[in-house]
Amino acid sequence: MPEHNFRRAPSEGRSSLRRVSAKARGGARFVCARPVLRLLLAVAVFAGMSEKGFARLYAKQILDVLGLPSFWGLDQLVSGSASSTPGP
Repeated sequence: MPEHNFRRAPSEGRSSLRRVSAKARGGARFVCARPVLRLLLAVAVFAGMSEKGFARLYAKQILDVLGLPSFWGLDQLVSGSASSTPGP
């Protein structure tokens, strides 16, 4: 499929790493200049960190509450290996 009216951007305007880092610096300055945004960012960071702990516990709770089905008498083998997995 041919492209019509396409003009390549000049080489000095194509540095995506510079543009990304400039946007990140501008965003950091914007957040640091406003106390409300700093508070929202801090709340989001701590909420995200606390959510990570709950996300790891959910699989264990599912196994504890619902249990595993018994297939051909292998329930002890499967449940024993699931509950004895080492944590991080």
